[in-house]
Amino acid sequence: IFNPSGQNVRDSVDDMEKALESVVMKQLDEKLKGSDFIGVIIDETVNITVDKKLIIYVKVEVKGRVETRLLGNYDVHSGTAQCIFNKLVEVLRERNVELSRVISLGSDGASVMMGKRAGVGALLRRESAFSIQVHCVAHRVALAAQDAAKSVDQVGAYKRTVASVYFFYKHSARRTNRLRQLTAALSDEDMTSLKQPCAVRWLSLRKAVESMKSNWPALVMELNEEAVGGNVQAQGILGQIQPYSFIALTHTLADVLPVMTKLNLVFQRDDVNLATIRPMVQASVVALTQLRDASGPEEELFQAECKVNMYRDVKVTHADDRAVQAFKKARAHYIQHLIDALHDRFPEDSLNLLNCSEFFRPTAGSARPPARPGAPLETRTIGNKTHRHLDLNLDGGKRRLRDVTYATQYVVFLIVFSQQHLTEQWRNKRSNS
Repeated sequence: IFNPSGQNVRDSVDDMEKALESVVMKQLDEKLKGSDFIGVIIDETVNITVDKKLIIYVKVEVKGRVETRLLGNYDVHSGTAQCIFNKLVEVLRERNVELSRVISLGSDGASVMMGKRAGVGALLRRESAFSIQVHCVAHRVALAAQDAAKSVDQVGAYKRTVASVYFFYKHSARRTNRLRQLTAALSDEDMTSLKQPCAVRWLSLRKAVESMKSNWPALVMELNEEAVGGNVQAQGILGQIQPYSFIALTHTLADVLPVMTKLNLVFQRDDVNLATIRPMVQASVVALTQLRDASGPEEELFQAECKVNMYRDVKVTHADDRAVQAFKKARAHYIQHLIDALHDRFPEDSLNLLNCSEFFRPTAGSARPPARPGAPLETRTIGNKTHRHLDLNLDGGKRRLRDVTYATQYVVFLIVFSQQHLTEQWRNKRSNS
């Protein structure tokens, strides 16, 4: 398409986009130049042509406030730590950002980012000794769930079966309508739409499990009709969902996955307090340990209703004692791997250090302000304890905070901050800035 001047319209659009980009990048360069320290957030992505990309965000300080800005989405040849680090260095140098100013790296928590010796964070620390690394806590929980699922073949097979059921009905309105009619005939509840476990959506398996649990009787009956009619695919799927191990695992996952989902949702809050990570992880481990040692409510309900190879008036196959014992073994194996994965993804030392972030939160002190100047003994004790833990964890003491008086100063800060008129002045100053 050509305009009257003879210039290609597509070229004009490209020129306009480049002009807009140059203005935005010039403004970003000014912010990068004016910020003493820079934070970087990176993640691997792929585009529609499955080319590997590296998306980079930067965090800068502007007039006392932290701003997060997109730097760009760049091609990378591979997903290795060295390749990602090289691209990051190349991009930052193009923007005249010295690596010594990069003091934080945010990532999804994958091993290529978090590796202690050869991860991207480790490579960055060689160039910037004071850099720290932070990972996405919610993604970390999802990775723990994936680690456990990969370690137990039965769980991997279960996810593949659920996906097969989803696609079997997704492309057929006739089958879906028949399934809906059977569901209405078997119960007063409407059919729950089938869900697909999705690797890129955190803990999406839970919704797929809930759908499978509620629709299982109707699914078996509908698939049986399809199989009798000669549908080979229906015969194969029916042979996968009708055995005892499948429906029992469905109810086990219905007990286990809500624990992981709740943990994940807590960490997706906009105002999440890092000090809550430790107790939430510990509480989840306790809950999973209880489920490992005894059946949860969903599994107990299934065991109570599954009698003489029948569940909800539908036949259950392969329900002999040998199959039951094999399931119990796989069940305990999976939950134990889930507990181990949480411990691996959230090491105790890291949790203790995160717990110290409460020490720097004004709201923590203002919620329980000392009553009088002579009363802050408990707070001072907490401050000193936290100080000692921080002191021991900052790079083995090599980067020790030399001024050890800040624990006492923090107590003074609590007293000042607890005064109502000073608190109001502080809030007014923030709102006017």
